[in-house]
Amino acid sequence: MRVHWRVLVVLWVFLCVVASRPVLAQDAGGGDATPACVLCAGAKSVACPTCAGKGRGPQTCEVCWGEGRRRCDARVDPRASAAERDAMEEFGHKGTEIRCTNDLCRDGRVKFDDGKSYQCRLCGGRGLLKCVDCRDATLPCAVCKGRKTVDGPCDDCAGTGKLACVVCAEPDAKCGQCAGAGNLPCSRCDHVGNVVQPCIRCGGRGQSNCVLCVGIGKVVCAQCFGTARFRSQYTDGTTASSTKCGACEERGTIECGTCKKGIVKCATCQGLGSAFAPCRACRGSSRIACRACGSFGYRVGELEAGLIAKKGLKAEAAALLDVALAHARASAASAEAAIGKVATAAAPTLPAPTDLTKPGAIEEYLKALRESLRQRMEDLVRLVQARFTVREFTDAVARMEAALAKLRPPTPAVPPKAPPK
Repeated sequence: MRVHWRVLVVLWVFLCVVASRPVLAQDAGGGDATPACVLCAGAKSVACPTCAGKGRGPQTCEVCWGEGRRRCDARVDPRASAAERDAMEEFGHKGTEIRCTNDLCRDGRVKFDDGKSYQCRLCGGRGLLKCVDCRDATLPCAVCKGRKTVDGPCDDCAGTGKLACVVCAEPDAKCGQCAGAGNLPCSRCDHVGNVVQPCIRCGGRGQSNCVLCVGIGKVVCAQCFGTARFRSQYTDGTTASSTKCGACEERGTIECGTCKKGIVKCATCQGLGSAFAPCRACRGSSRIACRACGSFGYRVGELEAGLIAKKGLKAEAAALLDVALAHARASAASAEAAIGKVATAAAPTLPAPTDLTKPGAIEEYLKALRESLRQRMEDLVRLVQARFTVREFTDAVARMEAALAKLRPPTPAVPPKAPPK
């Protein structure tokens, strides 16, 4: 039996029309059919736009935290909270200068019990020293080479290349990304918890500025306390005489015995620039926070709102961004409260100088001073890391507010009508 060609043409047109109609999904009860999801078309997932579905892509550099240059962890962030600024001012500094490290120096002068004062030779009578870490902060990051990003597993999709669609997700259903667990296996460390990664203490350089001399390569002379004058004392503590200090050759300072011109080998990575340590992405837990729920749950909504906006569905994209923005604001408020606890923690104080004329007293004092400074640096790193988490949330809030402003441009104000004459 032969089929006329006109019948074939009609059949082909019919099939094209059916294929072009929106896909309909029927509920289990046989109810009315509903259009498929505008984003995933019923697939329940979409390719991650951050990594283009590859599972890897540019990620924010964790050493410079996306700034592209080295950082000074002791510098007070002007965007920090009041409690954090108070804590940082105890063992940090503002601007690019730090307080003179001579414990007896007050505003550039060293004053003794008999009322006589001398200029501090360490700071030149200024009471301040140039911060070497702030000077180095103008140099590019050693890990990302100033690019601000490094290639690595995608954090948004946890290396899977896919994001669960939150547009068609049921309100009370479990998270489609993590099945309600709140976290996913960390792809940075291959679910182990420890990984070889760039050393955050030295910024991947393998060396750092000496903590004892704050990178300037010299310390206060223990005989004259930075005054270049050696003071003889009677047994009752009163001054007998003062002569030129021969220990420092009248300089008031001596070379630091711990470093070489202010530089030491990083003790954390032993000069290698990287170290086997707990993974910074998952903090050693081998699980990374889900980007569709929890504190970072705004991220998937933000990304998928961008995909919807590209399809021209501005109203739907704005509605999804509203939900994500509220989530990000709540996370930012919670992180600010948590950082206040870190900031108000008691900071270790520098050991008080003792009688350094006793045998071995200088070595003991320097040992205690090194340990105190090491502990202070660890507290600074924890405080800066907490601040970076807050910045992640606040930056997300700013991004989504800017995106909403484009989706919902402000309506022009209507001028009042003139009263009738």
